Amino acid sequence: MTQQSSKCSGSLISLDSTSQFGQTAAGSPQYQWLAQDLNANSATCTIAYFHHPVFSVGPQGSTTSMNAIWSLLAQHGVDLVLTGHDHSYQRWAPLDGSGVANPAGITQFVVGTAGHGIQNFVRSDSRLAVGFGTQPNAFGALRLELNQDGAAYRFVNTLGATLDSGTV
Repeated sequence: MTQQSSKCSGSLISLDSTSQFGQTAAGSPQYQWLAQDLNANSATCTIAYFHHPVFSVGPQGSTTSMNAIWSLLAQHGVDLVLTGHDHSYQRWAPLDGSGVANPAGITQFVVGTAGHGIQNFVRSDSRLAVGFGTQPNAFGALRLELNQDGAAYRFVNTLGATLDSGTV
């Protein structure tokens, strides 16, 4: 008897979230490209990454210009969105295309936990699952381990403490 291993089929999508090139609106060339790419995507796990978070409690705030892109990603079952911009760590509850908590939605991480400094949160949001915006806890790195069942994540700060971990 031979044993077959399960292999995770993954897809990683990089997007432009700046407003200066007009690529975030529905109908833009980037949006049209993304729709075509997602329609052809047969991966079991899909991760998108871009700079500006769609949802954020940090001083930079949420990037509402990415709402159409977020909705498209959710419509196609994207699993994770990785962002930065705000200098903090934020893991959001899975959210649907409208930003409503839904176990089948996208989990967004905001990981701006290095560089020039950490920024405290300026608002609260019940959809934020875990967040660190104060020193020294928020300096650190997110580790993702992709496997056939999804992804394991772990946020470890520079003091060596694991402050958030789990699976998607």
